[in-house]
Amino acid sequence: TEFLLGLLPQLSNPVVLVLNKIDRMKKHTLLPVIEWFSSKYGFAEVVPVSAVTGDNVEVLERVLLSHLP
Repeated sequence: TEFLLGLLPQLSNPVVLVLNKIDRMKKHTLLPVIEWFSSKYGFAEVVPVSAVTGDNVEVLERVLLSHLP
């Protein structure tokens, strides 16, 4: 994780953090995870999703489309 985060500053494009499998997390533990990642890098967007339940999949689609040229 730290290695990948260290590579991000070299990128010139916006970086969207997608946290998958949120259906397997207790809701009260999600915010600290988002805060931790956000403190490590200035992501353009952070989108927690669950492919199983479909939570935020449409949000993710809109966010990704908004960052396309």
